[in-house]
This record gives sequence, C-alpha cells and structure tokens, in this order.
Amino acid sequence: MGEGSAFLGLQVSIIIGDEPMNAAVGKGPRNETVVRAVQILLSDGMYWMERELHLTLRLHPSRTAIPARSCMLRATGFIFLLHFLFIGAPIRASPFLFSTIFDGRQTASKFDLDFLTPFMTTSSLAIVRTLHSVPLNQPMYASQSANCVEFQFLLNISEMDPTMIAAKRSQQEQDGVLGTVISSLTLGTADITHHPDYLNVEYGFNLSIDAFGGQDRAHHILEWFATPCKELIVAAFNSQIKGIAELLSHIEFSQVNPTDDPWGDNAETVVLLKQFITHYLTEPGHPALPGNIYDALIDDEYKSSANDPLLRAKLFLSVLTGYAAIPIDPSWKIKCLITHDWNEEFPRTDEATGIEDYGPDVSVFFRACFQTFSISNNARLRLLLLCETPEAGCDTEFGRFFHGQLLASRQQYTGV
Repeated sequence: MGEGSAFLGLQVSIIIGDEPMNAAVGKGPRNETVVRAVQILLSDGMYWMERELHLTLRLHPSRTAIPARSCMLRATGFIFLLHFLFIGAPIRASPFLFSTIFDGRQTASKFDLDFLTPFMTTSSLAIVRTLHSVPLNQPMYASQSANCVEFQFLLNISEMDPTMIAAKRSQQEQDGVLGTVISSLTLGTADITHHPDYLNVEYGFNLSIDAFGGQDRAHHILEWFATPCKELIVAAFNSQIKGIAELLSHIEFSQVNPTDDPWGDNAETVVLLKQFITHYLTEPGHPALPGNIYDALIDDEYKSSANDPLLRAKLFLSVLTGYAAIPIDPSWKIKCLITHDWNEEFPRTDEATGIEDYGPDVSVFFRACFQTFSISNNARLRLLLLCETPEAGCDTEFGRFFHGQLLASRQQYTGV
C-alpha cells in the first residue's frame, strides 16, 4: 500500500452531532462511525444493488444530474475515502467500482484473472474465460440459436449486439468485447464513467487537499496514486481475518502493577490468562450456555454467523478496533493490561452460610480508542482459571464470561 502511505497521516475531522471527534477519542469510535456510515449508505436500494459478489451502483435511468441524488452520492464517495484511509476497502462495495475510480474504465474491465477470480462468481468467470480463449480467427459463438450458450450470454449483455462481432477479429476488437462483457457484468453498463451517478461518487472520493509540506498547490487524492492500482485494491479487500494465528500474534499481555505481588502464583495466573483467552478465540461460534442469556446481546449479524470458526475473533476485533478485520497498519497491536487487584481478605468463608466468598467480580474494560483492554486479576479470576483446563471443542466458564463482556461492550458501543 505504498502509494497510500503519503496520506495515512491526514488529519480528518469527523463531526458527531455538533462536536468534532478529536484525536483524544482514538481510532475505535472513529472507525466504528465510518463503518456504520458505509453500512447505512450501502443498504439503500435506491442507490445500490448486488452484482456478482458485491454491491455496486443502481444507475438511475436519467443521464441528467438530480441534485438530491448527486449530493448523496458525493457524500458516499467521501465516506468511501475515509474507509480506505482508516480501515481498508469497504468490503461489500464493488472492487470494480474502485478500480474504475483509480485506474479508469479500460483497466478496470481488462481480462486479468488475478483480479477477476476473487471478485466474480464462478459461473460468470467461466463464461468470460471461455470467450477469452476463442482464437481471433474463429467466431466467438457457434450459432445464433437459442441453444448456443455463448450467443445467448452475449445477447443478454447490455449495449451488446453479438451479430456485430466479426468472425475474424483483431486483438483490439477481442479486448473491447471482453471489456464490455466484464464491465456490464460487474457494474451494469458497458461504460459507467459517463453516468452522473458514478461521476458524483468519484467526485466525493477524489478529495481536494490544500497545499502542505512545501507543496505549491492543492492536490486531489487520485493524483497521489501510480496507476494501475489493482494490486492495491486487492490488498485493501484482503483485510478479512483468515486465521486465529493472525490475530494472536498481535495481542500483547502486560502487567500494570507487577511489583505488588503478595502471591507467589502471580506469574502462573498471567500465563493461565493467556491460555484461556487463546482458547476462547480459537473455538467457533457462540459459547454454549443454558438459557441463551446472550440472546438480548446478539444482533442479526452475529446470529447468522453463529457457526463461523472466526466469529469470536471478528467480535474481538470489532470491539477493540471498531471493525471486524485486520487493521491496515502493519505494526498494529491489541494490548491486554492485567491489573492485580489484591485483597488478602478473599477468598473467605461466610460463617453464617458456610459459602465461600471470592469477593468482587472480575472486571473487564475494553478501550477501543486505544485498542486495549484491561482485566482485574483477583480471587474470582483465579477461581475461573483454576477450576478447569481448556480443551479443544469445549467452552470454559471464563470463555462464557469473556464472550458476554464482549457482546455487552459491542452493544453499548454500537448503540451510541
């Protein structure tokens, strides 16, 4: 993401209500705000529709700009830019739309398997590959009958008259036909770059930045990119977490007050905490819990992915970073701060009831602003860590507790 590094340090002010979100708030709330804005924008069926594996513009029949629509799409383009700057690509939005913004229509619609394969359906990719493999000196379809798959496919492409395609073609004609096919499949039209809907999104994305750092003039964002940017776009869309190890390697554990250590098992407690958190993140889906007490905290997104092996990792990331994906900063870290909450009175036995009292509950605080969470090491935590051993395929009491804390934090955080 070399071309983008120049503007990663831009100071962008986000306004919530009447107050600016200043630097002290940190990255988590900022990221969550941008992610939520993109979700709201892409959910509007008047502007967006599904094509291939992503959402792209639902192009208005009018080729004359509509003021209210233009305003909305310019704002959308700007929010897309913020998402790229802070987090990476808006995963649900079409990579072909962004390729067109960065590189232009010709590059975005070029037959490039490295770019097409991850972003097109298997069936569409198969027919595009078939058309590409036809020799230049042979017709692109065998006949004009209803049984000819290639002819019927081309006939259904917008702005395409397959009878105009020469039986013997130049390379330019072949590439042009394939470009029309790819652009129509992915963006809904042979050339989106002249449509006012697209132009407004591009306008909002291509932010003008005042001169700084010795620059002699203002610059637009797209001037800072060396085209083609397909590798950058693939990398930006490749931020989804693929394995737990990818997350675990970025979690750091540290003790806030390690010198106050009246117990000899302090170091052992820290080691056990690492093991239990690692075990929790490694297990799939929601922990099994009688009574389904998580129901009030689990939204539709997490219910629909209940068996996802990466569900817990995504939840953990969304609470700590504001987005359920790997941060774009290669040096990112999530820090676990272990606070030793010493109280020599616990555990103790209640003389009246004979019940053993382990004192205050374990407290967990998530600070998405700074990608940290703190957990109190007290008698009750040690009870959770010592009462059982983490085993693959089995949930622990600590895991259930930690999951509930994450869900509660996420609900409170995203409900603001």
